[in-house]
Amino acid sequence: MVFDPYSFLEFAKEIHADKDYRKASAWRTIAGRAYYASFLSSRKKLQELGHSFVATPDVHKEVMAQVKTRNSGTANKLYMLRDSRNDADYNLMSQITSDQCSKLLKLAELVFQEVASFK
Repeated sequence: MVFDPYSFLEFAKEIHADKDYRKASAWRTIAGRAYYASFLSSRKKLQELGHSFVATPDVHKEVMAQVKTRNSGTANKLYMLRDSRNDADYNLMSQITSDQCSKLLKLAELVFQEVASFK
């Protein structure tokens, strides 16, 4: 069975809603899952539309470039999600908050909706 990228977003929402799990590691995990859910759904939709991508570190840039050709607003959301994920994963001094995660989850939902309409 093929993994559904939306599962990552659902997991991120579950972590965010869990009142017993309020710590930096949760916020950083949410940022990562929100981005990867959006990235994977974008790549999957583009593949369904006939694009192929090689599994290299540049695949993220390639997917974002293809998204931008279809909807620059969606691409901007994906860029913001990626920047937040990079900040959460690599900048140990950054402060990731619950409020920031709420915004990231909303952005990811919008990316899912917008990508679904690509033709």
